[in-house]
Amino acid sequence: MAESFDVVVIGGGVTGASAAWQLARRRARVLLLERDQLASGGTGRSTAVIRTHYTHELLARMALEARRLFENFNDVVGGDCGFRKTGFLVLSRPADRDATAANVAMHRRLGIEAAVMAPHELREIEPRLATDQVGAAAWEPNSGVADPHGTTAAFAAAARRHGAQVRTEAPVAGLTSDGQRVTGVASAGGAISAGTVLVAAGFASRELLRPLGVQLPLTPVRHPVAVIRRSAAFGRPHPIISDRVLGGYYMPEGRQLSLLGTTAPFDGVVDEDVHADRQPARAELERLGSRFMRRFPAEGAAYYVRGWTGVYDCTPDLQPILGAVPGLDGVQVAAGFSGHGFKLSPVIGEMLAESVLEGSAGRFDTGFFSLARFTEQRPIVAAHAYSVPTLG
Repeated sequence: MAESFDVVVIGGGVTGASAAWQLARRRARVLLLERDQLASGGTGRSTAVIRTHYTHELLARMALEARRLFENFNDVVGGDCGFRKTGFLVLSRPADRDATAANVAMHRRLGIEAAVMAPHELREIEPRLATDQVGAAAWEPNSGVADPHGTTAAFAAAARRHGAQVRTEAPVAGLTSDGQRVTGVASAGGAISAGTVLVAAGFASRELLRPLGVQLPLTPVRHPVAVIRRSAAFGRPHPIISDRVLGGYYMPEGRQLSLLGTTAPFDGVVDEDVHADRQPARAELERLGSRFMRRFPAEGAAYYVRGWTGVYDCTPDLQPILGAVPGLDGVQVAAGFSGHGFKLSPVIGEMLAESVLEGSAGRFDTGFFSLARFTEQRPIVAAHAYSVPTLG
């Protein structure tokens, strides 16, 4: 006899693990299936920045609630997510002064501690920073970073404590259907029936749903990350800096290292084999290092330590696809996070659990992120969007 669950979650990244926990704590019978190990895909290659700076009010609200959970993770979920506060600084171009002010005003109205700063005021926060071509900046003192592996493992452990089953090295061959609705999944161990299948498998979600006639508009983008050792004379770690002028971000890692990456989701190599482990190309590393050196010109003694490539599953409007699939019962999806899913994962799990079990989310609207927005020509557009960074 086939195994049967209320919900089968496909994907053991942070989104799938968070959803499994939220579903299990609501007394659903849950099975989480991961083809490799927990956090072995995009989550494990994330730099795990926790920030609330968004250009959409709903996303800013979601990010604020998610950050509050990260700050109180052990009390709410159990375990250690590794959250540490670093502060988060956004540098924008002169053309984006008004957008920066409008977005920060929105954040403050939501209860986010944030401030707009002129270039000359940045010395109060980071005196070593060069402010060439910077027109304005936004400062969030309470933002920081977390541990992607630890967070995912803690969500999965919490799901188990509430009765969920979590299976690793358990690939899914496909979804099963009776012609009217999705009925479960086909796995190496046999068929598994489910009231709902939640597909949270990153870019692989596209191939799982395609045989059922569902087209997920996902583009796989490989993003380089460089780890550098700062000079001994640098001093205290810098805050996380999102440089929307040059297109890079610079994140402190411990007392001596910094992680360098790109701010633009499509500033990377489109690669259908994006889950394969690859090292960054030399040209990519040089570009990342050049951006950091332009912002910290005294760091001539900094040197490269190692690197890796992150995994982005990008949608056309760079916002996730969440919830029910139009015209297909028995399946829901969580994909297309475009590089910013980790920080939202506590709230995304809540939204998905409510959507699966109750048909709609409570505090936050899954309909905003519906797959239908692409066929209905209503992409998510920010009221005060920033200009595209200069990628040099």
